[in-house]
This record gives sequence, C-alpha cells and structure tokens, in this order.
Amino acid sequence: MLVDQIDEETTITVFPGVGLDELDSVSELEMLNGANAAAVVKPNGEVEVIQYQTVDVNMDGSVTLSRLLRGRRGTELMAFDHASHEMIVFLIPVDVELIVRPLSDFNVPTLYRAVGDGQLLEDGINYM
Repeated sequence: MLVDQIDEETTITVFPGVGLDELDSVSELEMLNGANAAAVVKPNGEVEVIQYQTVDVNMDGSVTLSRLLRGRRGTELMAFDHASHEMIVFLIPVDVELIVRPLSDFNVPTLYRAVGDGQLLEDGINYM
C-alpha cells in the first residue's frame, strides 16, 4: 500500500453514529481538495487521517468507505498495522476547530483532548 495514491483495495465498514446518516460520496477532485476526512484511532492511541471518496450503504445499516487516501496530514507512519474494531472520527469541517499556534510551539509536544458534541472535557480522549 502506498500512501501517496488512492488505495483501491482497502475498505472500512462502520455503523455511523447519531448525526452521521448523511455521509456522501464525492468526486475524486473533491476528495483531493480535502473532502471526506476521518481519523482512524488505533487502540494504542496512534491516529491515521484518511479521506474516502465512495460511501456505499449496506443492507444492515452500515456504510462501507472506499477509494481511500491514506496517511494524510503527516500521519503516513500510522497507515500500517490496523486491526478491526478501531475507532473512527469523521472530521466534518463545520465541527472541526482550527487551532492557531505560534511558530515557537513547533516541535513541542502538546496534549490535546478530543471531545464530542455534548461530552464533558474529562470524558474526552487525550492525543499527542
């Protein structure tokens, strides 16, 4: 698997949570321009950012994501050794907050906490 081209073999099947019933396929150009991003979180906390072009709805209510761009936004090293039952977080642009940091913070380890809508800060998951 190469991370600099579309992965035609790997698929991800998920049961979308509340509010995610509107996952849509996009054109290849839309995907290449940043649409349909998600973070796949491994049990050890490593995160791979992916993008997906195609969304297929399955008979059991799950959706299958395919035509993936892997290792996006500097997560190339996390694109390997995935297992089933990992967590996926859909990065919906209107719900993602941009954090602007000064250049002096570059290469300084920082702890972030991901919190979903309606969650308390202490219920979130820590990320480096």
